[in-house]
This record gives sequence, C-alpha cells and structure tokens, in this order.
Amino acid sequence: MRYPKRLLTLLLLLIIGSAQAQSKLKVTVFTSGPTTLQTNSTMIEGAHFVMLVDAPLTQSDAAKLVDKIKATGKTLMAVFVTTASPEHYFGLNTIKAAFPHAKVWSIPQVITGINANYTNDVAAWKPILGASEVPDHVIQVFPAPAASIILDGEQVEIGGPLQGAVPGIAYLFIPSSKTLITGDIAYGNVHPWTAGTTPNQRKDWLESLDKLKKLAPLMVVAGHKDPAAADDLASIEGTSNYLKIYEKAVKMSHSGDELIGIIEDQFPELKGLDTALKVAAAKQFPETN
Repeated sequence: MRYPKRLLTLLLLLIIGSAQAQSKLKVTVFTSGPTTLQTNSTMIEGAHFVMLVDAPLTQSDAAKLVDKIKATGKTLMAVFVTTASPEHYFGLNTIKAAFPHAKVWSIPQVITGINANYTNDVAAWKPILGASEVPDHVIQVFPAPAASIILDGEQVEIGGPLQGAVPGIAYLFIPSSKTLITGDIAYGNVHPWTAGTTPNQRKDWLESLDKLKKLAPLMVVAGHKDPAAADDLASIEGTSNYLKIYEKAVKMSHSGDELIGIIEDQFPELKGLDTALKVAAAKQFPETN
C-alpha cells in the first residue's frame, strides 16, 4: 500500500516526537535566512543545561540565538562547531560574549581549519555583510574532552572527521532519541556546496553519507536547509542522489551554463543555495565563465 507523502511526514513527526519524549534532551533547530546561507544552528536542551551546535554567520543572527537560549532559563554549557566554514563559527563572538563561561569545542580537524581560514574568511565576508556582522577576533575552539559529551546525564556522541562539502567535518549523534546533526555533510532540500571538491572528495562524501545513514537516525539536522524541509533522513538521501547526478552532469557538460541547466532540470524542487551551484559551475569550467 502506498501512503500520501503528507501522511508519511506526519507519521515521521510522531515517531520523532515519541523518541524525543523518551530522551531527556529536547532538540530545536534554528535556520537562518537566504542571505546568511540557510544555515542550521541546533539547541540541545536538558533539564538544567543547554548545548548549542554551530553558531550562525552573522552577529545579529547570533544575538537572536542568545535571546532564545536565555529564554530557557538554563545555563549554556558548551557550543560545538561541526564545520570549519564561517557560517558555522562567525557568530561565536556574540555567543561567547553573552555566555563567557560556556566551553567551545570541536574535533582537531575543524579547529585546524578555523585557525587556517579565519583571516581569509573575514576578508571575504566583511564587504558583503558589513564590519558589524563579522567577528573582530577569532574565538579559540578547544578539542572536546572526550568522545562523548554528557548533557544532564544524557550522552551526545561525537563522530568524524568525515568528508562533506569540506574535509574534516564533525557530526553529533544522540542515541536516546536517534538524533543526528550532520554539519555540512547533508543538505536539506537546497543545493549542496560542491565548489572546490574533487571527484575523489565527492566519492568520499558519498561514503560519509552512507556511514551516517547506517546510524538509522530518526531526526536528521542538516548543515543547511530549506526552512520548510523536514529534519529527517531525506536530507541524507537527497544529498547522496544530488552528488551522484552532479558527477554525471560534470562529465556531460562543456560549460558552466550547461552544468547549471542539467542540475536545475534534475532538481527543480530545491529551495535555496542557488549560489552554491553557480560557484561550483564557475570553478568546474573556469575557461567558459
């Protein structure tokens, strides 16, 4: 028997809700707007403490998150950064200023990437966002003290490094609710950032997605998403399908415009990060742009 997509979505939401009810941790996802790359920040809330996963790109978006964290009446224990890209760490300055005692953690590969790219990232984004929206200094990120973070007695497992849109991405998994936070490994109904990736890296990226799928998550928080998209396995499956078709499209295309046309024809439903496709096409075929 085939069920309508809307009914399947409702059933999945009920399953996720039931899993979260059994877990002592509440997971809330905040998605930034199109001008700030539709990036997800995730608040994991226990009985007494809160952990934030990924700080948004701008200081103004980070300030909104500060208000939401304060509204819980709980203590921000830590911020975990999944990906060494500015839309995952620029907002640390505002968050750290509001919560000076909060720890800032990641895996060594992400920390190395942030420290290596910070100066160039600020130089690239400052003319676009304005001086008040970019950080004026890098916030030090420390290696997580263990392979799992304990939040109000509940385990949050740290995984990675895995290849995604960039190398060395970390992910988090909450076993009690089977919640997976992927960083820029999975994308939810938006164009994945393929610019700068090689064929071998995209092959490794597909293997990363297969590994995440084997965790059998009920809730999946992608690195970026269409705000209307569900936080479910479709982001992993959709990203995998996109990468496979993208690889074929690159081989079929003779110009950036041709590559864009093929991908847009194949994925008319995607709602955001069109710039990711345009930049990828320009890098893939620099001689035709």
